[in-house]
Amino acid sequence: MAETPRTLRLSLKTRLLLAAHSFGIRAASRSDHTVNRSVLNVFDPKAAASAKPIDGVSSFDITIDPTRNLWFRLYAPTSTATTDALPVIIFFHGGGFAFMAANSKSFDVLCRRLAREINAVVISINYRLAPEYKNPCQYEDGFDALKYIDDMAFENFPAKLDLGRSESEIKLVGVPLISVEGTDWMWKAFLPEGSDRNHSVVNIFGPNAVDISGVKFPATLLFVGGFDPLQDWQKRYHEGLKKSGKEVHLVEYPNAFHGFYCLPESPEFSLLIGEVKSFVQKQSSLT
Repeated sequence: MAETPRTLRLSLKTRLLLAAHSFGIRAASRSDHTVNRSVLNVFDPKAAASAKPIDGVSSFDITIDPTRNLWFRLYAPTSTATTDALPVIIFFHGGGFAFMAANSKSFDVLCRRLAREINAVVISINYRLAPEYKNPCQYEDGFDALKYIDDMAFENFPAKLDLGRSESEIKLVGVPLISVEGTDWMWKAFLPEGSDRNHSVVNIFGPNAVDISGVKFPATLLFVGGFDPLQDWQKRYHEGLKKSGKEVHLVEYPNAFHGFYCLPESPEFSLLIGEVKSFVQKQSSLT
C-alpha cells in the first residue's frame, strides 16, 4: 500500500512570513551566484541592540575586527537572582553562509528568548558572508570569535554537484524555506571553486573527513525536523559523532521544517527552548 503523504499545517501568519522570506531570498539570489544585498535587506529586517532590558534581557554589540565586519551580539538576562556563573551559549546564525546576520530580527528574537528562559548568556556571532567571502572565511571568523570570547574576562564551478541526492532531498519538495536548487546555490557560493559537497568542511564525516575521535569535543544537542530536506545530512552528522565516541543527543520534530526555531508561532519553538534549557542545565551540573 502506498504511503499517504503527510501535510504540513501552518497558521496563515506563519505561511505569510515564510512566503515573504523565501521570496526575498529568491529575489536577491542572482543567476551568477552573487547576492543583491539591497534587495535582501528589504526582506531581512534588523533589530538593534538594547542595553535597556527588553523582556528581561539586555543586549550589546561587541566588535572584534572592523576590517572584516566580525562582531557579536551578547544577550544577558537581567532578572537572574543567582550569584553563580551563568552558562554561555554560542550561536552561529543560519542562512547558508550567504544570507542573514547576527542582528537579523528573527535570530534576535530567538537569542533573546534563549537567554531569558534558560537564564544564560547568549553570544550570537556575525561572520563574513558568501559569495563575497568564500570558505574558509566563515570558519576563520568563527574560530577567531571563539578565541576572542575565550580570552574575555567574563565562476568556474562544476555545472552539477557530484553527489546524487539523499532520500529526504528527493522526497521533500515544496516545503518551506529551502529546496535542492536553493541549497545547491548556497554551496556553490560558499565552497572554493571546483569543490562539491564531499568537501571536508561540509560533509564532516564523508570520504574526505578528518578523524576527530581523539579531539576533545563538547556534548552536542541536535534538532532535526521531519519536513527539512537536509535531515538525512543532519542524521549522518549525528551518527558520525556517535561513531567517533562523542556525546550527542538527537531530538526529532516530525512536523517541523527547516529554520522553524526562528518562528515563535511554530509549536516546536517552545519545545526547542525547553530542550535546550534542560540540556544546558544538565551539562552545567556536570562541570
